[in-house]
Amino acid sequence: MSRKIRVVANPGSGQPKPVLHTLNSVFRSENVEWDLSLTNESGDAERFAREAVNDNVDVVAAFGGDGTVMEVARGLMGSNVPMAILPG
Repeated sequence: MSRKIRVVANPGSGQPKPVLHTLNSVFRSENVEWDLSLTNESGDAERFAREAVNDNVDVVAAFGGDGTVMEVARGLMGSNVPMAILPG
């Protein structure tokens, strides 16, 4: 069974490390389809999470700080889509 994950990331959060390579390696080894939405301004993460629900993803993962996590959580409210937190 293939799973779909949407990663919502704030590129301005956390340490400058090559996280995309790590995510791709882990997800590919587990046969997980994934894509990435990068935030540019306040409200983007919430909008991306809502769009992910409409796209029937299995999980939305937030990569960033507290603000990104809170926005993703707001975007998922009322849905059955779980949220994962990838500390950034």
